[in-house]
Amino acid sequence: MIRREMDEGAAWCLVPQIDHAHLAAEIAAHWRPLQNEEPAIRADLIAAVQHHDDGWCDFDATAQLDPAVGSPIAFYELPYGQDNQIWARSIRAAEELGPLPAYLVARHFLRLRPLDPEADPDGLNAEFVEQFESECERWLTDWAALRAEDGGNRSLAEKTVDYLQFFDLLSLMICLGRGMPPQSYETPAATQVSLQRRGLWEYHLSPIELSREKLEIELSSYRLPARNYSSDQEMKQELVAEKVNLRLVSAE
Repeated sequence: MIRREMDEGAAWCLVPQIDHAHLAAEIAAHWRPLQNEEPAIRADLIAAVQHHDDGWCDFDATAQLDPAVGSPIAFYELPYGQDNQIWARSIRAAEELGPLPAYLVARHFLRLRPLDPEADPDGLNAEFVEQFESECERWLTDWAALRAEDGGNRSLAEKTVDYLQFFDLLSLMICLGRGMPPQSYETPAATQVSLQRRGLWEYHLSPIELSREKLEIELSSYRLPARNYSSDQEMKQELVAEKVNLRLVSAE
């Protein structure tokens, strides 16, 4: 879950990871600089972006309580090792889409998994990295075999990972409610875009990089009063499912 403070801290909005991923895919599908990209690569990228968090489906079926602090667990607060399990399920879901999507999602998570022995007492992170670094080589080889024209190459694949992470970041910042004041981000094409929140769920993106003047997207979410909960049952009694109507506007 992505946990966003609402009503000046009086409530939380909880956005499931798969809905955040679908938002990222909508942005990717309408990202004008990618319109002239090779169709097969663009399609694989959009599919990878849309499904890169599929491993969260079971965990995000409802909010999970952190009993130590009495609040719902955000995606960055998982117990040691649990993120590896979720990421592995996401990678396996992407593998069903083909070798390039599998490579993109795996490399995305490998980039997020720096090795720090002090933070990895049982070697779970090192095991995750070793396994999927090896599998990435296989997926890269399989993808190259499908590309008779040039065989594919590592630099092109890594640049495509850059795009996945960029769309993931934009969507994450939107779901977290960032953008006041405007925040600037570097695109994989080494240009700058500015994201500004203009309302509760309205964002302006400049310069114009979307193929449409505005995107209107419905997100599933939960609303929850922000307080200390003593049990899962108590918290879930307060959860209210709601649809969020998000608007992303291309601006000068």
